[in-house]
Amino acid sequence: MGVEQEIKPSIGTCLLATLLSLLDLEFLREHLKKFYAEEWRWRKFDCVCMLKLNIFRIFKQKDFPGVIKYLSLRPDEAKLLGFSELPSDKTIWHWEKIRIGGEGWKQLFLACIRKVRFLLVPFGIMVGKHIGQDSTPVESTRGDPDAKFNPHYKLMMHKCHLLLDVEHHLPLDYDGSDGTAYDGDYLLPLIEESEANLETAAEDCVADGNYGSFENHARMHMRGCGLIVKPSVSDVYHPEADERGLWREYQKLKGVNGWLPPDFISLRQLLEFLYLNGKVELVGMFFRNALVKIRDEIDFLKHYHRRSVNEGFHGVVKDNTGFGKMRVSGSKNLKVHMGAHLLSVLAVGALFKIQNGVTTELMGLGHVIV
Repeated sequence: MGVEQEIKPSIGTCLLATLLSLLDLEFLREHLKKFYAEEWRWRKFDCVCMLKLNIFRIFKQKDFPGVIKYLSLRPDEAKLLGFSELPSDKTIWHWEKIRIGGEGWKQLFLACIRKVRFLLVPFGIMVGKHIGQDSTPVESTRGDPDAKFNPHYKLMMHKCHLLLDVEHHLPLDYDGSDGTAYDGDYLLPLIEESEANLETAAEDCVADGNYGSFENHARMHMRGCGLIVKPSVSDVYHPEADERGLWREYQKLKGVNGWLPPDFISLRQLLEFLYLNGKVELVGMFFRNALVKIRDEIDFLKHYHRRSVNEGFHGVVKDNTGFGKMRVSGSKNLKVHMGAHLLSVLAVGALFKIQNGVTTELMGLGHVIV
């Protein structure tokens, strides 16, 4: 008698318009209504239906006139999206760019990931514990005044800085910058915003070497979240930041408020004291020294290579929505571009799956027939 295999929930495949007709986005209605000055405006073209239309446009990778032309020839799909009469392409443009805008899309995204977190709790899944951060290029137009040429990618571009749950493959937060901004500056702000939004505390964060400054190592560890960055070959061990070096520096601060004899404090208290008294770089050296010692060990490399989840997610978003290239210029349009695309992927992917009892492979979009 064979061993019975667990039957995992499956949602099969679904046409995009049909999927969106089944996707429950009513929890966003109250958020959407805030973007309307008069109630009648969202009643003419229902705000949730407009959101679904926007998601439909993004997955179809069509411009505003293109999606209206497509739906006008397929009234059955327009009906599935909730429209007996289609809005004009100018109405859709105004709804996405002006009425919602960059900050509005950010609010909707954060509300959606909060909903995902809430829905996963009954399954015993906690979001936001093991995270990763990376940036990805968003190509812009040649004349974009807010973009910069990146010699590595050889593109006039912006960057999208994306924070992910690497355990469950979920986008948690994002921000944008020009094409040459230092990635490490976006590490802590995104983590802090995500933790406040989800009411969770991250335990560790994996990232590439662009995030591994001494300051980031110190600040991350002092807030209780380990930073897992593989030191490069050129990163050396700093003997002045080993335990003996820390104690020597501590002795120099004798007389400073809060100083106690060494016998009365632990190593953690020592690190906190040095950190609070301006020795941030030294504390960061100590934590990076620990990684230099183990950078070639198998267990560390397995942990570090979870950062591939970020790169995988970038690929999914770009391949399915055209996220990697903007058709318009400017940082304001970048905010709209990032928010609308990332919310669309989160809603059609993870949210739809969870609403239908599936809690695995949340990043995948194989169930969508575009």
